[in-house]
Amino acid sequence: MNKDLRHRRDMTNVRVLFSQQLDGNVLKQQQKILARLNISTASNSVEATHFITDKFTHTKNMLEAMALGNLVLTHSWLESCGQANFLIDEKNYILRDMKKEKEIGFTMPVSLARARQKPLLKVNIHPCMPLHCCN
Repeated sequence: MNKDLRHRRDMTNVRVLFSQQLDGNVLKQQQKILARLNISTASNSVEATHFITDKFTHTKNMLEAMALGNLVLTHSWLESCGQANFLIDEKNYILRDMKKEKEIGFTMPVSLARARQKPLLKVNIHPCMPLHCCN
């Protein structure tokens, strides 16, 4: 079996939300990769499965992504996916900021895993209402 086929994953359920903190040139390159791989973008954290950023910030999108258990990844993940031409395992691309993690008292991989098991935010969906988060 071709090695590439063993690692291919379904991209139809992947929806990426980009941090507004990303450099404009990086963002353009990331969007080209998404288009080439036919991966959707999300307009908010509730719709997203992956949040792409380069640094830990206390922005609404990042904190919501973490609370919802979305993967918080560096832009290197998408670059690697683009080079491989398929989705690759995210675990090596989870955002790490040892200084911030120590300062705040958490570890990103553990926090994301816990949030995926038991999200800190619940999503309420009603057919006549837009998506929103609530505690």
